[in-house]
Amino acid sequence: MSVQSRAFNPALPSTDPRALALWEFVRREKPWFTPALAAELLEGLPPPTDVDAKELARWLQQKFAARNIKLKLTHAQQAIARVLGKPSWHLLPIHNAVAPRLLCRQLGAADGELYEDWASVKLLMQACITRWAEADPTKVYWVGLVDGTLVLSALEPRGHERAGETVLLEVVAAEGVAHWLDGAATALEGLRRFVENDAILDGFAALSAYLRISRADDSLLSFDDIGNAELVVLRGGAEFARGDELGCWLEIEHSRRSDARYGQPLHGDVVFDGQTWLCGAEALTWHVYEVRKGMVGVGGSRRPLGVEQAASLFRRYQRARRIFKEAPPTRGGKRLLGLRTPSASLASVDLRFVEQAFAQRGLGWPQFAASIDEDVPALTGLLPSPLLPRLAKFLKLEDPSRLFVTPAPSEFIRVASGEALRAYYCAADSIKFGRPAGATPDVARAIENAIENFANVWEMGKSIANGTTRIGGDWQDAPHQAYAAEVDEFVQVLGKLGMAVSATFARSFILRTGKDIFEHQDFPYRDGLTLLVRIAPAQL
Repeated sequence: MSVQSRAFNPALPSTDPRALALWEFVRREKPWFTPALAAELLEGLPPPTDVDAKELARWLQQKFAARNIKLKLTHAQQAIARVLGKPSWHLLPIHNAVAPRLLCRQLGAADGELYEDWASVKLLMQACITRWAEADPTKVYWVGLVDGTLVLSALEPRGHERAGETVLLEVVAAEGVAHWLDGAATALEGLRRFVENDAILDGFAALSAYLRISRADDSLLSFDDIGNAELVVLRGGAEFARGDELGCWLEIEHSRRSDARYGQPLHGDVVFDGQTWLCGAEALTWHVYEVRKGMVGVGGSRRPLGVEQAASLFRRYQRARRIFKEAPPTRGGKRLLGLRTPSASLASVDLRFVEQAFAQRGLGWPQFAASIDEDVPALTGLLPSPLLPRLAKFLKLEDPSRLFVTPAPSEFIRVASGEALRAYYCAADSIKFGRPAGATPDVARAIENAIENFANVWEMGKSIANGTTRIGGDWQDAPHQAYAAEVDEFVQVLGKLGMAVSATFARSFILRTGKDIFEHQDFPYRDGLTLLVRIAPAQL
């Protein structure tokens, strides 16, 4: 276009090429955006050689916010890339030659070393792990943040001739540096996964440390930063335990002792036959489940671990049993999902319902214990899971799920977006909804329509997940993505009605289908998870 023709088109005044690049990018979503406004927003742009590319993106986002224009950080990053003459943010050097941001020193030391970012600190900690692993490849490690100090410990069994080693590294901001916590979540998660590949890590402690940081700076972390992978153990092809290594080991140990006590197939010591883990006649196979974010939403993929990895897991498991046998941790390991699924070995029982069921039949706990002819524990609110099918048959319950206690309101987690709900709704075997009391007829009807649509979406998502329904693309491996828009709409519609959505998992018995019913006629139910979705006015 010539200069003469531009003079008759006020939408394209002659201006800085950087402003034209910004205008060309932003106007795709904001057609009213003009080159003149782009030039005004870029006034005072710091030289890119002096400022980190991420800082430039934040600077641009703040300039837009000053004009009451919303610009997401990801869009600001892509926009600043165009301004700097790159077609994509990923082609920019994220860290230019800037001053070190972190000061690392041994706890109690007067001085330390300067590091550019958290990724460099992660390499330092990995070097310690590698050095320890060369001396003893079966060490058990613990990583966490305690009162602002990064702790890396190599534990040893009680009575071991050599004491455990510990590195206490104090990480603080270098003088005059802002945003020094940027990258901490990514680096520490990378360290956690490095340790899980080559050692043992109490992932719950690391997760707690990340959450303590996030409370100090909510803009630093999201759950995706700290929960993007976990281990899954399958027993007989069905999911048995999930979490980090420690969480899976605790589940195996509890179940091994509990099942052996009640004559279930899984009993005896865990052994490794050179190919897979064996516990009695059952094989335990290990997988790793990873979340991946796509254009539509959050999905996941699962892959089995190989023989070499299974053997390494078993060596660490043996060492962990030696360390924790006298005082095993009472907490579970790190979990990927925001909602914790209940234990597969122990079940919380509705004690009042059980006592009433015995009273109505003129029976008691001693009669039930005598019918089993085994050593049965006292009746409490926490019973071994293998005992519940026998209890349900003894009481002849029409709905055996009544045995499980209903989760307390404090156990429900607020679901603020459809993305959060998609992260775990496909893990449920069934869904139950709690409706608000006192809703007007119009609101109640709108809620029922939203529930019906969401239930249909969940049914299709489950059929995709179990392979009953085949669809194209990557959605077959990530069923959470298949109906992302519909799940988002469910949360949005209820939000417009003034309702808030919260959810939690609860243990339940799921009625078997097909030939499985004939193979289990004495008790045609299987263990399952029910996702309880509570809909209530937002102010409650």
